[in-house]
Amino acid sequence: MFDIKKIIIVCGGLLAALSAFAQHPTSTWPYIYDDFTRGKLTALNGTKSESEYNVSLVDGSLHFIEYGFVKKISAGEVLYVKIGADEFINVGGILHKVLAKSDKSVVVQEYIIDYATLNSTGGAYGAPSTTLGTTQLTSLEGVGGTNSSSSLNHIELMRGKNSGETLPLIHKTYIVVKGNKIFAAKKDVLEFAGDSKKEAAAFIKENKIKWKDNKSLLLVGDYLCSTF
Repeated sequence: MFDIKKIIIVCGGLLAALSAFAQHPTSTWPYIYDDFTRGKLTALNGTKSESEYNVSLVDGSLHFIEYGFVKKISAGEVLYVKIGADEFINVGGILHKVLAKSDKSVVVQEYIIDYATLNSTGGAYGAPSTTLGTTQLTSLEGVGGTNSSSSLNHIELMRGKNSGETLPLIHKTYIVVKGNKIFAAKKDVLEFAGDSKKEAAAFIKENKIKWKDNKSLLLVGDYLCSTF
């Protein structure tokens, strides 16, 4: 017979894990995750550390908790960071989520706040579109600017996370090859190929590349890395 108590406990654990990674960013909580999650950081200088991390949607920087306060690490100082089961890498000074990777290339996703949509609806807090800006993302007033030594109380941020406007997001997928960030579309890949555009087009056709499939995109990345 089934043990209903065990089923409830397991289901509860799964729901808790899923809720931690649900994406409900608001103007008072402009983060990728609903809460800070334990992770491991490898800095650009090789230093390794562990903490509770989250990624800012405002500037793609890494935030962490220290003694109950939220602090900021510039994405430019990060090589990569694992947050829960997810991995982020520094691409051009902005943290991107890793979707697939090999020893030759990486497929990543960038999260961008859709300010155009916010503008069209009058902006956060009903502000006119002409005044809309990152200053209205109030949870980052202390840690979202250039002063990385500033900090905010984590519990206070959590209390106010649902009081702000929902932030619409744009998700963009890229292929990263030898430091080059290429938008995951046939047009952009062929443009990157330059004079070898015909050969690249033949590869794409032969391998039946699917532009919404991460494994297909990784195949393109590996080809570009080996060819260019």
